[in-house]
Amino acid sequence: MHSSTGPTGERGAGSGTGGDAAPKARASGRFITLLVLNQFGIWLAILPPATVTLALRVEQVVGPAEKESALARLLSIGVLLALVGTPLFGRLSDRTSGRLGRRRPWILGGIVMTFAALTLVATGPTVPLLLAGWCLAQLSISAAFAATTALIPDKIPVEQRGFVSGLMGMMIPVGTLAGHFLVQLAPNIQQYPGSIVLMFLAPAGAGVLACTAFVVLVGDTDQPPAVLEPYGLRQFLRSFWVNPVRHPDFAWTFASRFLVYMGYSTLMGYQVYYLTDHLGRSSGETPRLVFYVTLAMALASVASAWSGGKWSDRTGRRKPFVFGSAAVMALGFAGVAYAPEYPVFLAMAAVIGLGHGLFLAVDLALVSQVLPNPDDTAKDMGVFNFANTLPQSLAPALAPYLLAIGAAGGTGNYAALFVAAAVFGLAGAVAIYPVAQAR
Repeated sequence: MHSSTGPTGERGAGSGTGGDAAPKARASGRFITLLVLNQFGIWLAILPPATVTLALRVEQVVGPAEKESALARLLSIGVLLALVGTPLFGRLSDRTSGRLGRRRPWILGGIVMTFAALTLVATGPTVPLLLAGWCLAQLSISAAFAATTALIPDKIPVEQRGFVSGLMGMMIPVGTLAGHFLVQLAPNIQQYPGSIVLMFLAPAGAGVLACTAFVVLVGDTDQPPAVLEPYGLRQFLRSFWVNPVRHPDFAWTFASRFLVYMGYSTLMGYQVYYLTDHLGRSSGETPRLVFYVTLAMALASVASAWSGGKWSDRTGRRKPFVFGSAAVMALGFAGVAYAPEYPVFLAMAAVIGLGHGLFLAVDLALVSQVLPNPDDTAKDMGVFNFANTLPQSLAPALAPYLLAIGAAGGTGNYAALFVAAAVFGLAGAVAIYPVAQAR
């Protein structure tokens, strides 16, 4: 394994892609713009289903009585497949050669297959078909995501990573907002049930266009090293493991991200049912209400991500931003737990967005500095992706038990659910302190 690089380029123990392996030349504005557009396309395609339309589709298929448990199963199983797919596709991307280079084939193939998979989810009349489509969507988007995130250590020098990380992080709320805007334009699902197809495919189709623009307009033809290690089942299984004793910075950064996203995934996975079951809103108005929530979160997130990324690069500090962001998100989750009506929920969602944007501003920059091996950047970034994909499986699996605490009258205990989210956020703030290779 290779040694790491601190935020100013000094060699140190336990990280990754900085130092001699890091790009030296500054990335051009054109490349950064297209990279950010590509990231936007990925999130535009997959986040609207994960946060609103999959929940609506599940209720259409199974009815209101079984919707929460069915959604939990779909989200959990789908994410478990993504956990396998991300390091696999990341390693395959590291080893891919051809006219389009290492990354672009996986980006294009992944986003096109995601569109096809979401078509199955939108039209499948049974839970097994929904599950098959959602699992394929998770695998496909993992291929595009693994190749995209690898381009940061591939192409972006350390001194630009905070800024680029902030821009790419902003695409989570911006992509979600754009997707929810398209979703709420569709006819009312209660009056026109078939509009669910448009709700799935309009954002996914726009995502395909954005990623295709990157693939066509960026002339990246990087090839893998001339000599490659053998890659079989044993090497694949080893790709899921990074020794936390040899690479403690990697382990602590992973833990912090995992805990923060345990809280965030709780809100994203259950906001539709929170609105209908806890706040008493109808499923017909849910897409519009979720759009307003997403708008509030996106505006706050973009503001904090933009300023936070530039400030982080200027000061050379990452850890204070992670700590502050996790604490702010925890405050927002606590407010959601006891929100008596929609306007309060909307305000607390904006607080969560503010914290999440600050987290996104430095997250990828920090991760890129603690990777164990500069020769396996896509694989290692894929392993790190576990920290935000695994919570998408564990949070829904845990949610029914939290909702059942003291529940009465058939309504889940959403206060317990979001208090737990706040606790996860605070724990994520604490976990970042031991990281030694970033200030």
